[in-house]
Amino acid sequence: MKKIITISLSVCIVMIICIFIFFQYFFFYEVDGYSMSPTLTNHESVLSREFALKDIDRGDIIGFQHPTIIGAEYIKRVVGLPNDQIEIRRGQVFINRKKFNFPINGKGSSNFGPITVEKNHVFVLGDHLAGSRDSREFGTVTYKQIRGVLVFK
Repeated sequence: MKKIITISLSVCIVMIICIFIFFQYFFFYEVDGYSMSPTLTNHESVLSREFALKDIDRGDIIGFQHPTIIGAEYIKRVVGLPNDQIEIRRGQVFINRKKFNFPINGKGSSNFGPITVEKNHVFVLGDHLAGSRDSREFGTVTYKQIRGVLVFK
């Protein structure tokens, strides 16, 4: 009986440690709105992981702290990296003057830019351009504001 209690206690301790470690490196988000549709839908739960700067690339979907609204967290697609020139014309995204094919719906969106992304910043867009609040509105996102990179939806 004592052996069963010891094993059960050990299993519980290991599970608690694993859960603690998991929540140190992973974050859950619930999508609020349609700005990332059709990739992500309203009220969909997604999992992101802590990141290293080398992990961030164009096309990644990230969770980040809103640059100007304290406590607000957003989920958007990284379009521009430091020193990239970003422009949107007729619903098409151009990076360094080359058309870039993201799964972005540009219908009904306004022209934007060109702007150059600052050092230690990324430029983010929602996949549904006409219905998204993103870097076109609030500016670029600093690396410090990024919480994680989407790994599972």
